[in-house]
Amino acid sequence: MKDNKIFSVLCPTHRRAKMQSRFAESVYKNCSQPETCEIIFGIDNDDTIALDMAKELKEKYGDDFIKVCLVDPEAPALAIIANECAKKATGEILCQVADDVVFMSSDWDKVVKEEFNRYEDKIMLLWSDDGIWGGQLASHSFVHRNWIDTVGYLQPTHFYADWTDHWIQTMARELNRAVLIADRSRLFLEHRHAEHGHMEKDETYWKVKKRRERNVEEGLSFHNPTPEMTADFVLQFQKLKKFIDEFKKDE
Repeated sequence: MKDNKIFSVLCPTHRRAKMQSRFAESVYKNCSQPETCEIIFGIDNDDTIALDMAKELKEKYGDDFIKVCLVDPEAPALAIIANECAKKATGEILCQVADDVVFMSSDWDKVVKEEFNRYEDKIMLLWSDDGIWGGQLASHSFVHRNWIDTVGYLQPTHFYADWTDHWIQTMARELNRAVLIADRSRLFLEHRHAEHGHMEKDETYWKVKKRRERNVEEGLSFHNPTPEMTADFVLQFQKLKKFIDEFKKDE
């Protein structure tokens, strides 16, 4: 059995073979120590296009770098897929991204590790400018396993799509543990989204859009939370705050 990794990059993907390949190449070639990293593709169990590409990428980069988490194509929330990938991850630091992201900065792993080393308890959210939001939104981010183990999941499953980045970012800000690296030369995960002209609106785009429409239809929004959402947010905040406080006492 091979040693656990330092980094697990979690990437749900659906019928986007070229983008899946581009994504994997960008993570690998810009990582100073790729042997410390793994990519876990969350793939629908009936998606032969993504599964075939994952097989090709395993042959190119090794099955210790490329891994697959099979998921239910009928999963009601995208966050469920991310959480399933997180369960399969062996890394200490987990990165949550989409398949239309490209790692643009070299030695990204060194930069991320350096930032997490600033906090002994490792409770923080780290993100870069994504080329769309100018760093205002942590659309693709890094968290430590301590965060996930403490709250019990990577992403909340209250929404069909979206809003999980707002949730985690707000949580991190409330904890005073939200860290943006705005300098693109240090860290830059570029989001090449269809709505911003980087690609055509494909089948996957419309599939996700339908999930967003369900959010609207059912009034699901982070900015208009249900009592259940509020209770969950408060509980998870309290868990993280307790972990930080108790970690200080043990030092």
